Amino acid sequence: MATRDVPDLDLDLPDVPDDDDLDDLSLDDVGTGASDAAEAAGDDSAHAPARKPSPLAGAIALVAGFGGPLVARVGLLAAPLVVRIAPLLALVPLPVRVAGTVALAVMALGGIAVGATSALRPTPTPIPTVRPAASVPVLPTRAPATPTVVLPTPTVTPAVFRKLESGWIVDGPPRPNPVHQLPADRFLLLDRAPPVYTMVTRVEVLLRRGSAAPIWGIVLSHRGPNDHLKLEFFTDSYQRDRPFVGLVTTQNGQSRLIGPNHPIPELEFWGRDIHEVRVQVVNDAVQLWVNSQPTPEWKVPGGIPVGSLGLYVWGGSTLRFHSLTSLG
Repeated sequence: MATRDVPDLDLDLPDVPDDDDLDDLSLDDVGTGASDAAEAAGDDSAHAPARKPSPLAGAIALVAGFGGPLVARVGLLAAPLVVRIAPLLALVPLPVRVAGTVALAVMALGGIAVGATSALRPTPTPIPTVRPAASVPVLPTRAPATPTVVLPTPTVTPAVFRKLESGWIVDGPPRPNPVHQLPADRFLLLDRAPPVYTMVTRVEVLLRRGSAAPIWGIVLSHRGPNDHLKLEFFTDSYQRDRPFVGLVTTQNGQSRLIGPNHPIPELEFWGRDIHEVRVQVVNDAVQLWVNSQPTPEWKVPGGIPVGSLGLYVWGGSTLRFHSLTSLG
């Protein structure tokens, strides 16, 4: 590739003309100045025929067309400098020169656009501070009065012993709470028992209701709700409701079982038959027969206190006592 000698250039930059000088300066003056400078240097190119405009000059003209008067003035100021460095630019390949020229033009246009955008940006208007409205005091609300509901005081339903021509029918009330109590108005209270006596009753179970039903008993000695001795009958659901009987004593509100509970001999269930129940009390011994079948004898430590006899039924079951006889 052929190389060229790069001439020595004395790059004395001309004075930048004032705005008044730029107003009188034209593109023709720029071209004439360049020809005079060439003649002074003794270059024959001053009298050579006119050349085609260079890409650099075309880019300057393009920027001037888009940028308006301001860009045109900048181009006129830079023209003498461009003329002096033109020989150096001639050594740069054409594609590189074109790319550089376009980059300079884009940068110039970008600066103009940023300046125009900044000039057109509106000044923000301050937002006045709005004071909140004074809060309205909330008055306390009074809760509505709750009406007082007066419920009737529940009364204990006493056991109903309906008197028949012979005997009674009893609809058993709920069992007392606590269960050891035996209030006088819940059962049929009879005369005081002597130390030795026999009591016979004929009983029929008409209705069994509730767990372990029918629950009923014979009071052997009643001295108060929390002091008494009784024989209590019940059924065992684990043995197909087989009838059982136990002797229970209660003293000062404390109940205990005297001896074990005994099954009724030869009686699988109460049924609807009439059963004869006989009780014999001799001092401290209690003997029971059901349908002439005896149960084991109970012994009461300290003897049986003197008290009143009676009958009771619990739990809603219905029993009929056909007769009641006491033999002294």
